[in-house]
Amino acid sequence: MAAEELNPWINSAGQDGERNSMQEFPCDGAQTSFEFNFTGGYIDAANVKAYLYDMDSGIKTDVSPVVLTGPNTIEVTPAPAANFRLVVFRDTQKTVPLVDFSNGAVMNESNLDKIAKQAVFNAAEMVDRFDEINASSADAIERSFTALTTAQAAVSTAGTASTNASFALAASQTAANTANDAREDASQALATANGINGKAQQALDNSADAVADAGAAVLAAQTALDEVQNFTGLFAECRLDGGTAANSIKLSRYNGSRITLGGTTLQIPENGLEVVPTGLTAAALYYVYAYPNNGAPALEWGTGTAWARATGPDGRQIKTGDASRLLVGMFRPSAGGVITDTTATRGVASWFNRIPKSVTGSAGPAPISSTTDVAVIGIPLLRWAGEAVISTLDARIVSGSAAVTAFASLRNGATVTTSGQIIISFPSQGLWDGASTTWIDMVGAEGAVSPTCYAHVDTGSAQYVVFINAHTRL
Repeated sequence: MAAEELNPWINSAGQDGERNSMQEFPCDGAQTSFEFNFTGGYIDAANVKAYLYDMDSGIKTDVSPVVLTGPNTIEVTPAPAANFRLVVFRDTQKTVPLVDFSNGAVMNESNLDKIAKQAVFNAAEMVDRFDEINASSADAIERSFTALTTAQAAVSTAGTASTNASFALAASQTAANTANDAREDASQALATANGINGKAQQALDNSADAVADAGAAVLAAQTALDEVQNFTGLFAECRLDGGTAANSIKLSRYNGSRITLGGTTLQIPENGLEVVPTGLTAAALYYVYAYPNNGAPALEWGTGTAWARATGPDGRQIKTGDASRLLVGMFRPSAGGVITDTTATRGVASWFNRIPKSVTGSAGPAPISSTTDVAVIGIPLLRWAGEAVISTLDARIVSGSAAVTAFASLRNGATVTTSGQIIISFPSQGLWDGASTTWIDMVGAEGAVSPTCYAHVDTGSAQYVVFINAHTRL
């Protein structure tokens, strides 16, 4: 039969209990710190509960709040007296799932582990309580059998007394009375035993149902775990940007931490992968690839035909001839191997999870007297094939001589174009005017682009101030 000090814990779930999710400690009036260990641990500290049971009065007192000084250490102050028992048990959330998935949400390891643990812990806690019921039921049946045996012995004694009644009437009458009393007691004991047996059977039936429910919960949890373990997919939850160190590039986590390389999904480190490439050629375009290295992702880079990208067997971009290398980005160093990723120069581009990035510049005030176009200012950035580069020019010009016409235009590097050219004519000296134009390059090749402002005058001179801006997805 369950120890009386465990009844409040057993009843907390409506049944009796055991040891997978509960521990009992005798108290001595001095100890305040108790070490416990549940099978599988617990999900949240709020699931750890405890109470003190007075062995003399049978009164149960909840320990509130539960103070944990370590993952498996509970502190109870003041120290409980020697007539108390401390019962520590786990009570996992049983009304609603701890994780509520929605369509399109990320199914990650943490959430799946949490809901699986909730199911397994609930099942363990229910099995604990119903195992205790089985023990109580068996004890009740044993007591019923003992009572029935006692009753049968009493009836036998009564028969013997009746046989001996012929030797002494007074003795036989007394024996008869004793037998009648014994028979009545036996009948009452038998009735009690039958009632206990019925309750025990009901408890066993309820326990069987609970065990079946617990088994179904464990099966569901195992199915969920199997689905997670058997899930395969292609992941690239990352971005490539300029790193925090000078002339560095960094592969960082983005909307997750997984990357699939060579058919295996690996975890990107929490702080990312940051490297400083060396031995670089100025103005060369370098492609960056991720590859598996002893169970962890690593980066490599190179320029030229051997390092060009190609479409791999799974449809993703890989290093030409090597499907174990996955394209994650590109960079273009300037003189001295300088790698820049700022609003002045965008020299790093991410293949995955591209976001809008801009680059800006300005020039002037400065004089212009050339009658042919001269480059005023250019702003360098990278561009992936198929991505648009949108550039804006804002020019402010003051005439330096009478009857002068000033021209300003946007070009990609040295490519000559008159599309969107700004033309400002002045009838006399000292006048100023301004205008802006936008250039959208939708079909440019992959690599470096440099939206550049060119300017000239037809005659005489002028002063200019120009502002230029460009942006694309990198």
